[in-house]
Parts: sequence; structure tokens; C-alpha cells
Amino acid sequence: MQSSELNPIYQQAIDAAIEAGKVIMQYYLGDLHPEKKSDGSPVTEADKHSSRVIRGYLEQTNIPIIDEEIHNSDYQTRRNWTQCWLVDPLDGTMEFIRNSDEFSVNIALIDNNKPIFGLIASPVQQYMMFGGPEIGVFEWHYEKENEIHAVDKTTANGGICRVISSKSHGSGEVQTFCENLRKNHANVELYKRGSALKFIDLVKNHAQFYPRFGPTMEWDIAAGQAILSSAGGEVNSMQSGKPLSYNKTNLVNPHFIAKSASV
Repeated sequence: MQSSELNPIYQQAIDAAIEAGKVIMQYYLGDLHPEKKSDGSPVTEADKHSSRVIRGYLEQTNIPIIDEEIHNSDYQTRRNWTQCWLVDPLDGTMEFIRNSDEFSVNIALIDNNKPIFGLIASPVQQYMMFGGPEIGVFEWHYEKENEIHAVDKTTANGGICRVISSKSHGSGEVQTFCENLRKNHANVELYKRGSALKFIDLVKNHAQFYPRFGPTMEWDIAAGQAILSSAGGEVNSMQSGKPLSYNKTNLVNPHFIAKSASV
């Protein structure tokens, strides 16, 4: 695929993520002076700067924006939106502060409560995966400017059932989930990874399950769901068994299980 073939709205999001990544890398490995938000989570100037850059691009689409780092419109306003952007300008801030490379930029386009396009970009790896039901799923290493490839979803896993979980948010329930899997799978492995990069592992079948028993926000997961579902996977609420929906009254996600297409 050539970038010129993309929907211009999707291209605007891709350009935003690339520029945001450049900004983030200006702060990477530096003296960050993180602050605490009202919910106790950390925020850095890199998060805020990335947010400003992304909004500068997305505002040109005339589609309203929900962004982790701004005061978002209340539901009485949002309920009338048929489309909106969901933006996490720096997902995995705790990993970023620890000088890990496991953080990402996440952008998703929501249409009638469903994610129809999403991208997850790694500023350190100079890599992006993006997709949606209309276009399929693609990956792009930035140094190969004109080589955007469809993702191979048939990667073998060697007969191992891998469960991926958060590095920063542990849960004993994940261990129980693994024990239950071992009743039907001989080889079950658990490993941890920061940020929405976990969804890239699911798409590529490096992991088969991502159970999340702790709280996440809509901007954490929407891009991953758009990509994974377009690759044949699922992101379903543990309570209802249905795909997660977005631009809800409350922007907190229910507990969920994400599955690769191989499950």
C-alpha cells in the first residue's frame, strides 16, 4: 500500500502520530519531572506536548476529540457525536518514566460507538501498526518510507499458549486465568509488556490472550480493538461477552479479554 491510497482522514491521524513521536523522543531518557494527576497516575511534559501536536492535526478533520490529557466534553455534549477521535498521546507513561521503550501513541476513530480505524505507534522503534474493517491491517517501519505492508496473521506460535499482561498493573486474577487455561493447554506462558503494544503481539499471534481485570480508559484500548478485530481477533467485555463500545457515559472500560485470531 502507498500512503496516497489511504483515506485522508486516516492519513491525518498517521501524520499526527509520527510528529507526536518526534516530540516524545525529545524528552526520552531525559529529566522528566513527572507530576501526578487527580487519579494518581503520572503525567509528564512529553504527554502534554504530544497531546497538543496530535490535536493540532486532528482538529483539521472537524471531528471532535476525546484526549487523555485535556478536559473532555461532558456526556450531554458527547452523546450527540456520531464520530469522534480517541487519543492517548503517550500510552505507558510509567514505562516511559522508567526509560523503557514499551510506550506508544494511540489514536482511534469512533463511529457510532465502534472503532473503525486505529493506530498504535512506537516512537522508539519507529514503527506503526494501523487498521480498520475497511482497509485491513498494515504495519510500517518508518525508515522504509514507501513500504507499508499488510500484516501476516498466520505467524506460528510453536504450540505455546501465551498470555500477555500489563507490566505496571499486576493482577492475581491473571494468574488464575492462566491456571484455568492449563486445564486445556499443555504449554501456557505468561509474559508482560507495557502499553497498547500488547495488541501488536496479539495481531501477530505472538500472544493469544490479553485478559484485563483492572481499570482502563477508552483511549487505552480503542485503537487496539480497531486493529485486532480487523485482523480477526476480539476484544470483549468479561461481563457481557460483547465487543467494547466507546464514547460511553463513563469513559472507563469494563474488564475485558482480548484474543488473537488463532483462538
